[in-house]
Amino acid sequence: MECGELHYLYQDTCKADYDGNVHLSLRRLTELISEELRSNVWCMHLDSGFDVSEAKELGFNVVEIEGGEI
Repeated sequence: MECGELHYLYQDTCKADYDGNVHLSLRRLTELISEELRSNVWCMHLDSGFDVSEAKELGFNVVEIEGGEI
């Protein structure tokens, strides 16, 4: 994204933050993606502890389907 090769990123994102997790934690995603690029990142496949409002406050989008998030 920083090089301009990617325009959008859909990332499996979770609240759970531990080594070996197959999804990227919101904390780690926040460390990796600069504020100016976060509007192009969509969090998806969320775990039960994921705080949608926190993700949006940090500047990320959340994939939503009819009836809730995915």
